[in-house]
Parts: sequence; structure tokens; C-alpha cells
Amino acid sequence: EHQGRAFTIMRHPIELAESLFHYRKSASWEISYRKKWKHWAFADYAKSDYYMANWMVRQLSGTMPNEDVDETHLEKAKQVLRRKILVGISSQWEETIRQFK
Repeated sequence: EHQGRAFTIMRHPIELAESLFHYRKSASWEISYRKKWKHWAFADYAKSDYYMANWMVRQLSGTMPNEDVDETHLEKAKQVLRRKILVGISSQWEETIRQFK
């Protein structure tokens, strides 16, 4: 039985959300551009309905945006990562590359 395996380099979820927020409020050429965010702070975005908490857990556990996320979803997401994905951390770039080799 062939089992595929992938690798990824992840960012801290808050860093990722903040980066996406700043990009979406300035990238007027993108379909995801949000002009009304121009004068928002990240805290405004995080409190708004636009922010999706636990995005990565939702993606890995197959949880829809309108569903609540709990520890069982987190455990499922961690299991997917353990079984299928070699994970590196962007803030630890040198060590990540060393581990990938």
C-alpha cells in the first residue's frame, strides 16, 4: 500500500492571520481585497466576523466555518500532521532545512 507524504513550512497562526489581514487590506488587485479594512487595526479584524479562528485545525480536520471547534478537532488535525506531513517552522528556518535533509 502506497502512502503519500508531504512537507510544509508553517508560520505561527497569529503571524499568518496578521500577514493575511495586512495583505488583504492593501492588495487592491486581489479578489480578496477589502477596502473597508484600510483604517482597521489587526485587533479590529480579529474581533470581526471576517476572522476565522483555528483556520488550520479546520482545514486539517475537515471542519466547516460555521461549526464549533474543540479538542477532538485539534487531535484529529495533529494526527493528520503526524501521519502525512513533515512539518517545519518558518521562524526556525535553519533547523527546518537541516531536518528536511
